[in-house]
Amino acid sequence: MLVTGNTFHGSIEEFPSISIDKFNTLSDIFILTHSHSDHLVGLTNKSFNSVVYCSEMTKKIISDDIKYSDIVHLLRPLEFNRQYNFLIHGNKINIVLIPSYHCAGSSMVLLTGNGKSILFTGDIRAEDWWTSSLRKNSYLYPYTTSLRTLDNIYFDSTFAYRGEPFIEMLSNEDGMEAAAKLISLYPSDDPDVQFFFTDNTLGFDECWASIADLTQGELHTSLKNGNRMKLLEEAGQKPTRTYRQDILAEKMKVFHACGKFPDDCQIKFKPKFSVRIKQCIDFNIRDYVASFVPLLLGTLSSSEKEHNLLLRDETAMGNQIYHFRNRDWILPKNTQELLPADIKLVFSRHSSYSEIKEFISLFTPKQVYPCTESKNTWINGFSMSRVFGSVCLSSSFSYDLKKQVEWGSIPNLNLTRPVTTVNRWSISQCQNEEDFVKGILTRLGGSIREYMHDKLQLLGVGDRGLSKQERKDRKLPKFIEGRREEKFKIFIEEQQRKYNKYFNGPLNNSDIGSDYTDSSLDTRAQSDYHMNSSSSSSSKSSKSRKTQETWSPSPKISSVQRKSRPRLNRIHKPNKIRSKYLDCSFVHSSFNSFEVSMARVSFTGKLSISEAPEKVPSESKTSSQESIYYKTGVLIDYNRVDQVAEELKTNSSNWFGFNLQSTAP
Repeated sequence: MLVTGNTFHGSIEEFPSISIDKFNTLSDIFILTHSHSDHLVGLTNKSFNSVVYCSEMTKKIISDDIKYSDIVHLLRPLEFNRQYNFLIHGNKINIVLIPSYHCAGSSMVLLTGNGKSILFTGDIRAEDWWTSSLRKNSYLYPYTTSLRTLDNIYFDSTFAYRGEPFIEMLSNEDGMEAAAKLISLYPSDDPDVQFFFTDNTLGFDECWASIADLTQGELHTSLKNGNRMKLLEEAGQKPTRTYRQDILAEKMKVFHACGKFPDDCQIKFKPKFSVRIKQCIDFNIRDYVASFVPLLLGTLSSSEKEHNLLLRDETAMGNQIYHFRNRDWILPKNTQELLPADIKLVFSRHSSYSEIKEFISLFTPKQVYPCTESKNTWINGFSMSRVFGSVCLSSSFSYDLKKQVEWGSIPNLNLTRPVTTVNRWSISQCQNEEDFVKGILTRLGGSIREYMHDKLQLLGVGDRGLSKQERKDRKLPKFIEGRREEKFKIFIEEQQRKYNKYFNGPLNNSDIGSDYTDSSLDTRAQSDYHMNSSSSSSSKSSKSRKTQETWSPSPKISSVQRKSRPRLNRIHKPNKIRSKYLDCSFVHSSFNSFEVSMARVSFTGKLSISEAPEKVPSESKTSSQESIYYKTGVLIDYNRVDQVAEELKTNSSNWFGFNLQSTAP
């Protein structure tokens, strides 16, 4: 089971009379860190009738939701950075709410009393600037200067569900700046081009206002989101002039924060070209530039332009809308760049492993306790002594002792290996991971333990030795701003070519309904820039000149011909046989943005697993031992696998005539 939300049981070991973010437990005092639903469990139970302490903003946000109208009277707001004293069973306990970086009203909780002290973080994004600011907090100062020691930090461990290697994250500022730079390339004077934020969870309002302001645009919201923005403005947290629910101004970029889909917006005027802005975290620099950086017309082959670049519509302002490579694009007039109908917003409201470790090291507590965890994370090595032992004073952790009793011991291989991280926004570290996965694939069927143990720790190596300026130049906004500079251009166009080859090539047509079955998508015709890296600069110049030929678009496609836009995440692609793995453009690895994991490797050749099977008689849904074709640890007959794949592709009812069986324990 994949656990991504708050799993904390609510009880504070050092202060058993207090519960935080869980309201179906027996306690004397209840505290709420913020208003996200996974932290409100039990709050609306009819049996719950206790006072809940939270921040003023958290109470206002919950009060605005009719679902919680019956319990609003139970909420007691406390001021930030003020100590409140409580007497519980004769014991004095002090409570301080400290503002955190997660969403409006979110807070950390500092509990002290009876010689004990703990910090409960709730959900946090511990970016460097925020963690550094905590040194100035008068209530935390004794703990950041080692004058006192925290007995425990109950921390946001959302990062753990992804497993290792733990990913590094871009700063939210860089993510928003990159999105704003892309958005600035779209026409600003065309009412037929509008932008839609698809993430409406509390916390994303920071993005709405910031991006609208950065691009000098105007933000249209639903009534609920508009009320939330007003609350933020009244509290002075994020004043902005941009949100409104009335008629939108002309000659400005128009943004909508009205729901998950453009159709959720209630405005009468529907733009011809809607740009969806969708948050992402599990992504990487290769897929980002391949999918979302503008596509230069000069890099397309003449065959692609003639047969696959289909003019779908044109706005009143003369901007042309195309359907190309199974996606919609817009070509602003007097430009040579196709802009996609999707933009990824790299933004996270939770911390990376490295950020949390740095946060904990600021305090050097005795021990720590995770608030998001599962049996799966435990078995895979998520022991506090292993993961955070180097930044804590104690060698014994209550979490480890409890889980060892509940779930058993962690396998020794997982317990002794070094903690690994990878920065998938680094070109060199992406290459390290691709090489690592290739090494795994070449060793399938053999022993890979030693290889994994030796190579895993090398994944995060790659950017050491770079100067400060070089690191700055490799930030995501720089790739967009300098996309036509030679140092960025070659990399970007290579990734765009690989993306097209892998996701729109002939082997994958059946999975995404691609039109690209003609020879124009052969590797020799991918792009006029598709050449050996050893090509001379003069030949490159010659190729570049060839792409400047006069070109006229293909005719408009009818509504019958149009393909619906495929999802740009969680696409499950069919796998090639092992002998072809090392030749494919995007290796199936944990850094693949489209979340094709090694666990799904089944060598099914050209088979499309996205097509629904035809209805078949129930008597055909049988299988026998004779029709088991795959077992681990034995030699695989790839010819037979190809044959079976073709049979399944021809008649999907054959799925019911065989089993895939693993002999692994």
